[in-house]
Amino acid sequence: MTETKTSWSTTLPAIIDEDGDKVTLTLEQGAAFFVKLRDNTLDIDDLSHKDIQPGMYLLKLVLDDGKGELAKVNFAIFVTAVPVAPQVEEPAIETETSDSKDTEEE
Repeated sequence: MTETKTSWSTTLPAIIDEDGDKVTLTLEQGAAFFVKLRDNTLDIDDLSHKDIQPGMYLLKLVLDDGKGELAKVNFAIFVTAVPVAPQVEEPAIETETSDSKDTEEE
């Protein structure tokens, strides 16, 4: 049986500080182990992973201009129940066999 992955992503805008310095982002995930930051994109590869439970997850983005100026942005993502295809087992097929023998009376 093939499992279907449910992914999600959002691209963050490029950030330049007021001095014109390019800002790099890092992600502090907390309990949201499934969220990854790739360049300026937040990704979740597989929302249907068995360890991801519905609920609110807090994340923190740290913005750094490389010159000692930092900013931190806290935000939450909400995961709702992801439909998962039911697992269908093959039905057990029982067959009856006849052990009766014809007996002749002599």
